[in-house]
Amino acid sequence: MGKYILSLIVCIMSVNLFGQSEYELVEILYKKGLVSSYEKKEFLKEKKVQEAYYKKRGIDKSSRENDEGNDLSKTYNQLYFLLNVKMYSTAGVRSMMMFQPSEVFIKKTEESRYISELLKYTEKLHTAGLISLPIKATLIPKIKKLVLRSPYEVTVAAAAMTEKAWFLGPQKLEKFAKQLLSKELVTQSGYNEIMDKSAKDLFTTYDQLYPYIKNFVVIDLNNYKGGPEEYLEPVYRLTATSFPGLHFDSLDYTITPNKKESDSGFVIIDMAVTLKQGERSYTYSSFYDAEYKNKIEDAFIKIPESYHTVFNKMLADQLSPYRLHLVKIGPGKIGILPLTKEQYSNLIWWYDGMRTGGYLEAGYEKFTNKITQKRIQEIIGILDSAGLLSHLSIKEKDSCIKAINEKEIIHAGDILSCFKNLVFEINDLEFGIADGQYKDLTERIATASRGQFYPVDIIDTYNFDRNKKFKYGFTLNGERYERELYQDDDWLDTEFWSLIMAAISEQDKIGSFYPLSPTDGLKAIYLTKPQANLLQKARLLDEEE
Repeated sequence: MGKYILSLIVCIMSVNLFGQSEYELVEILYKKGLVSSYEKKEFLKEKKVQEAYYKKRGIDKSSRENDEGNDLSKTYNQLYFLLNVKMYSTAGVRSMMMFQPSEVFIKKTEESRYISELLKYTEKLHTAGLISLPIKATLIPKIKKLVLRSPYEVTVAAAAMTEKAWFLGPQKLEKFAKQLLSKELVTQSGYNEIMDKSAKDLFTTYDQLYPYIKNFVVIDLNNYKGGPEEYLEPVYRLTATSFPGLHFDSLDYTITPNKKESDSGFVIIDMAVTLKQGERSYTYSSFYDAEYKNKIEDAFIKIPESYHTVFNKMLADQLSPYRLHLVKIGPGKIGILPLTKEQYSNLIWWYDGMRTGGYLEAGYEKFTNKITQKRIQEIIGILDSAGLLSHLSIKEKDSCIKAINEKEIIHAGDILSCFKNLVFEINDLEFGIADGQYKDLTERIATASRGQFYPVDIIDTYNFDRNKKFKYGFTLNGERYERELYQDDDWLDTEFWSLIMAAISEQDKIGSFYPLSPTDGLKAIYLTKPQANLLQKARLLDEEE
């Protein structure tokens, strides 16, 4: 259907915004021939239903009146409003929050008629003052090639281009450009050129700003063909040009099914990429592809998810304040932008009223340099000398070390978590509502204690539908421990953990579970007192974010 077709959020705006109501606007668009009588009737009918709904529930929408995204005096918002009205005559799948138009099929014999009608519709948009002459000129060849095949599709494209034209104008772009200048991401001459071109309306897309941003590398995956053996190394070498010190001598990769995350009908495939830089090797493994029935292949090549992380492992090893950030540009097109923590912090690229994306969208990265490759080997050595890996076979230990090498390690706890049955961990206390989950967690804690906590006769009567209040307990060395717990919704009652810790405190004179941080859930390791002293001395416990 063309790259302009979007799944759009249908946002019905408040009744009166900046002096112009939706009722007035739909009437104006009707008189200008942009809205049919059917579309007008359906809009007004639904509008009354929605107003009654808000009134009945006491919903006050006046707080949004100063939101630029709702200001109907802005041309691009008028186009988005027209888009909402056009939905009533456009075939597609519609829900309360989303609308996905159906693909438009046109017979060869009807192409001329469709093109003629769409050109007339585009002329009406221009005559009504909703699109500029340059945008009209951009739309016409797309209509003639039937890239755009319906008034709805033309309006989507017109709204997106008009919005970008507004935010690329000097009155809006100046604020973002000044940020780039103050954070030393553009030179003074670059800033001057940006503002000069903005004043002359020479920018039409946000990615036209990227060549002015220092070290910004654009990677167009559409330019690469073949399999990963052909395109992978060139993509990584281009990425390496974004910042000094990221060169590499060779690249190797392995593709393996992720059995843990897969099932019989959906196979997750991971790719581990290794870059060799002198005597050192850096590896990162992440999602690469998936196999399933009726799969439709992407038009552009695949690269591993967060593939740039392997370069950030290099930067951490160099104690660099910089990290590479992945920037999403468009279908098959990405950017790489090196930033310091200070440059990234409070860099605002998305402003009120933007609906098709911000000036740029840079992903978040961790900036700590505490865990270098050398430090990782030191920590593994400490764990080994403390006897914390003695429960593993050589094969199991090597497998765990391989997993460590394929991750981005930010905290010492990340290393501990990679060793099988060493750490008890719940990533999120919003855990779930399954029957028997407290019994399952208790057994997992027992496994992580490596034989020191051995509960029997575990009772767990939790049931989401019947028992919000429930009995939980166990027997430890002949002593019974029970407590009434309460779980509403899917958040765990952490009193189960408190009961276990109380039992261990009473009976275990050898060791205990020690908390690991940072975590959003529960994370702990069982240690004897000598082991705890060794890990505390090595600064492996209670690590801050």
